[in-house]
Amino acid sequence: MNKLDEAQEKLTLASGALVVVSLSRRDRNRAKDQTDGPDAYDFQRVKGDILARQEMTDEAKQVFEAASKGIHGLDTVFSAADALLPS
Repeated sequence: MNKLDEAQEKLTLASGALVVVSLSRRDRNRAKDQTDGPDAYDFQRVKGDILARQEMTDEAKQVFEAASKGIHGLDTVFSAADALLPS
């Protein structure tokens, strides 16, 4: 197993651990949102980078697009929350 494969495997394990921690902190009925959050999207970004380095461009593109959409969604949520804070 080369280092990129090893890194991808560790990243997958870390992402799974993040989901477990995330679910323990949230309502477990919202499991569909288990991969939401800045840390989860950062894991996706790194995974996309690993895939791109392995010249798996189609897979990397899908991962980057999913992470980008998630980050945009977080940005929208954070902006809405900021608007509710008193100035």
